Formats: sequence, structure tokens, C-alpha cells
Amino acid sequence: MNTVHSFLCYLIYTIYSSFYTVTGAIYVLAQHRCLQLCTQSWPQLRNFLLALCDSEAMVNSQPIDHRQKLSARLQILLVRYLQSAEIPPIRTPSDAAICKDLLLRFIELGEGGGSSVSSSFLPPPPCDDNSSASGKQQQQDDRSGRSRHWRYQLTATCCAIHLLARAGQASTLPVEVWEQVMKGIADAGGEGQPLQQLSLMAFGHLFVARLSQPEAEQLPREVLLDLVLHRSHGRGGEDGGFITVLVRAISHLHSKSGEDGSNDSYGTGGRRSNPQWSFGVGEILRDVKKRYKSALRCTWGKVMLPQHRRNGCGPFVSSHARLIGFLVKACGMEVIPALLEAIHVENERAAEEDQTAMQCTVAEVLTGAVWGVLAALEGGGGVKQHVVKDMWSVVLPFVAIQLEKANMDMQLLWNQALARMIANQSAEAVEPLTGMLERKALKVLRGWRTRDDFATQAKWLFMVQAPLLELPR
Repeated sequence: MNTVHSFLCYLIYTIYSSFYTVTGAIYVLAQHRCLQLCTQSWPQLRNFLLALCDSEAMVNSQPIDHRQKLSARLQILLVRYLQSAEIPPIRTPSDAAICKDLLLRFIELGEGGGSSVSSSFLPPPPCDDNSSASGKQQQQDDRSGRSRHWRYQLTATCCAIHLLARAGQASTLPVEVWEQVMKGIADAGGEGQPLQQLSLMAFGHLFVARLSQPEAEQLPREVLLDLVLHRSHGRGGEDGGFITVLVRAISHLHSKSGEDGSNDSYGTGGRRSNPQWSFGVGEILRDVKKRYKSALRCTWGKVMLPQHRRNGCGPFVSSHARLIGFLVKACGMEVIPALLEAIHVENERAAEEDQTAMQCTVAEVLTGAVWGVLAALEGGGGVKQHVVKDMWSVVLPFVAIQLEKANMDMQLLWNQALARMIANQSAEAVEPLTGMLERKALKVLRGWRTRDDFATQAKWLFMVQAPLLELPR
């Protein structure tokens, strides 16, 4: 481990800043065996990740023509870690403390704040007086708290997401973690930028980690509800609460993935779902999204994936609806009116070219709201029927309005949304929805219409397919 310690020092101390020396150290650290040594215990993992996040001063000390190459090689090292390294299990209270401390530190660094601390755990080997002076000056520069380059914010956020799976085992996740992640969604550049995408996935991972904890150790529902409904988080909360920020961020992801809204912004297919990010960013996003979607599926199973749509690639993004479903399941019915108000406001203010993306967001939010209530109330007996009835009384009028407004281009979107609302639910639980679809379809098909109304008849026939295919036989 002394050798690994020396290689990590090359990443953070400018006294070792020869371009070729640092490049060699990065390539050695990227080897599978070396990554195993760096991640076999929590103190070693802490040293490795902090060195990776604190390498900005070393890169800036290089000649200008070498900085981009070195940044690219550090990105390769991060991708190798994300793809192959396993986080050690938490065995002792000391491991749990390190995990929590790292999680809070990485989220703070991901917001562009924080200062370098890796030198506290990775003191430089002995060197001459001039080198020592350079090392001290570099540490003082790190402690200045200046804003970090977006690549290092991206690196820190990736490390935080990677730790969240283990952090949930360390007992209650601190409320500061929730606050920082929610602030990140509001302040991470917006418009579907990589940092905002990672912040959204970190928010989903928080719910997965919360569900993996014993009920007594979970963040209390009242605290979470207060965070979501009654606090403003960052710049995005100036003209609305966190719910508005969340809906807007999901809409931005659709806009970023394709103007026509027909792409899955989480990488499951589509004609233009690969924006041209800087080197290494696309690889990081793909790996983190893969783990994110897997975590959501493992937590909630297949209830959200109707069999006949599982291999489709329409505009509906299941991971967005799952995120809303987790939020509703954790917070309860109180959050649904705020969600409906947010999608109404954002729909009204969206520009003409963003209307399709906004329609995709509306469908996913409504589906997630239905899923969240039905999943939270499984096995609730009489109480379940009462709460489900209240939920439909709030959601169903909004669904009916959106279906009336939907044009031919949005038929597949709403067919997928309806199928996912109904899939694997009892007929009694979704009877208000299926009854509304039946009444609407009969009214259109029985009425005397002109030939110009054929599109409306075809639309409602297509919508009725969802209950016919998904309801249990």
C-alpha cells in the first residue's frame, strides 16, 4: 500500500507534477489489481476518492497544452472505478462514519463548494525544503474555497452516487444529504446538463437507500414532506418550490434528448438520445444511469413495466415516473396537489417548441403519482379503498383533460402511460380510470360525427387498448 500511497500523491501535490510521471501513475492506478487495493477498505477508498476529486490544482499546474490530456486520463480512471470497483461493506462504526463523512463531502464538492482535504489523509513523502514550500502553498490554495471546475463537480457527484448504496446501510441518512441533493437539482446548471442529470439520479438513489433501511431508521415522513413542500432549494426555488424545480428538470431532460420528445433520456433508445458532451462525460452518464435504473427496478420490481411494452422505445421514460412514484410513496397524498399544480404551471409557461417535452413530463408525473399511492397502500384493507378513492378524485380530472387535449402524435405516449397505471393492479383499484376511458370512448363512437372526427375516434379506440390488455383476465 505504500506504493499506492505514492501514486495517489502524484494526483494532488504539485511538487510531483511532471506530466509523464502523473500519466504513468494514473495508468497504474487504473489497473484492476490496483483498484482492488484502493477500494478494499474504507480508509483506502477514502484516500483514493479524495485524491481523485482534489486533482484540480495538479492539473492546473501543467502546461496549457497538457491539461486537456491529463483531464481526459483522469476521466478514464473515474470510469474504470465506476465500472469495476466494488465498495467495501460497512463492518464497524468507523466505516459508517467514513461513509457518511465522504457522502456529505462529495455532495458539497459537487455543488462547487468545499475545500481540499485529501492532504490530511495523504501526507507527502519527505522532500527538500523548496518542495515542501511548494506543497504548503498548494494546500493553502486548496483551502481557499474557490469554485471548482465542472469536471471535478461531476467527479464528486458520481462518487456520491456510488456511495449511496452503502450509505443507506450506515443508519439514517442525514437530512443535510437530502437538502444538498435537492439544492443540486435546482442549481446544477439546468436544461438537462450532466450535473442536473446526476443530481436527479442521486435523488432517486436516496429513496432506494431509504427503503433499504429499517423503518425506525428512515428519515421521518414529516421531515421529508417539509423538505419537499415548504422549503426553497437554491436558485430554482425562487419562482416555485422544490416540486416545481423537479418537474422542470424532468422536462429539460426530454428537451435535451430530442426536440420531438420521442427519445428515452435515460438511454434505452431513441433517434437522437446522444448529445455531444465533452470527453468522458457520456461514458460516466451511461454507467451511472445503468446502475440507477437497475436499482429502481430491483426496489420496485416489474410492476411498472407492462409485458407488451417492455421492449418498446416510445417517448415515455419509466425512470422518471418511478422517481415521482418514490416521492409520492414516501410523502403520501399531500404531495399530489403540489405535483398537479407544478405541471399545470409549467405547461402554461412552456414555449411552443417545448410543448411535446412537457406532455411527456405530464404523463410521467401522473403515472408516478398513481403508482406511488397504489404501492404505498398495498394490503391496507378498507383504508386502502378510501385513500385510493381520494387519489382518483384528484388525479382523474387532470388525466381526462390531458387525454382530451392529446393529438395524434401523443397517442403512443398516453397509451403507454395508461398501460403502466393499470398494469398489475386489481380491477377495483383502477376502476375509476377504466370507467372514465369506457365512457369517453362510447360517447365518441356512438355519436354522429363528420368524417373530420375520425382522428378522435381512432384516438379513443387506441386509449381503450390499455385496460383491455392490462387488466387481469
